[in-house]
Amino acid sequence: MDQFIYALAMRKEDFIAPQMGALIPIQGQQGLLGEFTHVAFLPSALPESFEDLSSSTYRACSAAAAKMAAFNQSLTHLPRASIFRNQVINQEAHATSAIEGTHTQLVKVIEADEKEILDDRDLREVYNYSQMATFGFAQLHQSRLLSLQFLRELHQILFYGLDGIKNHGQWRNELVYLGARSGLLQSARFIPVPPGDQLLSKLEEFVSWENRHTRSGLDPIIVVAATHYMFETLHPFEDGNGRIGRFILLSQLMETGTLIEPVAISTWIEQRRSEYTGLLYRVSTNGAWDEYISFIAQALEASATQATFRIQSLLKISAELKEVVTNSGARSNSASLLIDFGIQKPIFTVNQASAGIQIGYAGTNKLISKCLDLNILKPYGESKYGRKFYFPGLLTELLKS
Repeated sequence: MDQFIYALAMRKEDFIAPQMGALIPIQGQQGLLGEFTHVAFLPSALPESFEDLSSSTYRACSAAAAKMAAFNQSLTHLPRASIFRNQVINQEAHATSAIEGTHTQLVKVIEADEKEILDDRDLREVYNYSQMATFGFAQLHQSRLLSLQFLRELHQILFYGLDGIKNHGQWRNELVYLGARSGLLQSARFIPVPPGDQLLSKLEEFVSWENRHTRSGLDPIIVVAATHYMFETLHPFEDGNGRIGRFILLSQLMETGTLIEPVAISTWIEQRRSEYTGLLYRVSTNGAWDEYISFIAQALEASATQATFRIQSLLKISAELKEVVTNSGARSNSASLLIDFGIQKPIFTVNQASAGIQIGYAGTNKLISKCLDLNILKPYGESKYGRKFYFPGLLTELLKS
């Protein structure tokens, strides 16, 4: 279940900004506890402009934009900007799943083969996020706009093959309550709009706003922050809302060219989870856009900065590896392709490398043997069949938090 961490239960008196939405009465049966009456939050439409934001919020957005531009520039030094994407998706899949309560080691995500993924639920959840993001970014590349159908497709992929998940690919059909202690609705810190016509109407309104404003004159960081707030507040799915919401945020920035490739933002957010969920709540209760948008800007600034440093480190390591090959007199062009492939897929088999660098199996196997002889490549694990290999320097860098 998506995580909302709060100290207090949801109270009517907290909601002092009527422009943000309305509290609507709800009632029903809560198992053996009997009947309940409470309220749920029905958000107003997102504003068409954000003219009242403070100068400090705009400065935070400008600082984030500058760091994202620097990240985009760093990508130009890679053979292809896209070779970095796979590792960002792995990092984001690992971190964003941890926020939702799925915990597994990043190296297990990188090294896992298909059988291990099928046999390990935690790995499957992380793998499914990677599949969802890969699909989503490919759709973005084809200029597909956000739509209700697109959202359902993302959710379908995210929970494919997982037991215990009802209605994957479908809007939730039950009332959800977030941050509840001991599962009691009355202790919930936030209750989104109930399922049904009101939720569907708000989702249609949300998608329309996103399509109008993603390429409008509004600052793209303000747009993605507002879009993210609304999606998380509506909480349209039974589970996975956080993962899909953070993917949408990154995809919007790529759609506008603010980011050429994604950055991993979920690690930064995970470290500040209580603050993050509290700020989402305060937008609904107080209309506190400044604090929340500044938080999202800081997340993007820090994540883009870290990604730029990561690329610089990877370039330095790969240059050192290539120099070793050149000094040995070996065919440096083919080895350079293999080293670059080691950034894209840090742990690989001969078949995977052969497909990745587009050199036949025999040639790739010979190239791997040469790199092993030069001591820049190492066997990964002890299996004699389907052997795996890795460049220690590259893998160590990619596993850094």
